[in-house]
Amino acid sequence: MKKLMISATLMIVSASSIAQINSKEFVNCFVKATNEVIVELQNGDSKSKKKRLCEELSQETVDRLIEKFTVVEGGVLKYYSANSMGQERMIDIYDYIKNDMDCYGLPLEGQKGSLVGAIANSFAYNKNLDLADAALDRMTGIDLWGSFFGKSRIYDTLDELDLSYCK
Repeated sequence: MKKLMISATLMIVSASSIAQINSKEFVNCFVKATNEVIVELQNGDSKSKKKRLCEELSQETVDRLIEKFTVVEGGVLKYYSANSMGQERMIDIYDYIKNDMDCYGLPLEGQKGSLVGAIANSFAYNKNLDLADAALDRMTGIDLWGSFFGKSRIYDTLDELDLSYCK
């Protein structure tokens, strides 16, 4: 019985260590997943999903993501630890990064303040949100929001999700 408990504990420890990634690994994984989703969309049949779609995340977007997941201490860029990242809920990370997605270009650049611009640009904004969601789904291997009847996992912490894709 004691041997079984030790084996079960080792399996739990090894399974949970798979999911632990620091913020640098998270950003790299998110960029990788996003770029893979972009390639799939470009190769897909939907013309509306291809319209104004970038070829990959821009370096500017990657830099903004890195800036969000780092801190500068004494002039040195430091990433958040795996333990710190593991406590973050995926919904909070999604909320934190969703407005940095800019892969779908705005049809009316410079018209953000007008009603016409807001309506026209809302489609690109929503496609960018969907792209961020699809990248996070790719990273975890599941639909985080779940289906109408399925369980949503978007409120799970990173430690509770399988991020072996990122390793």
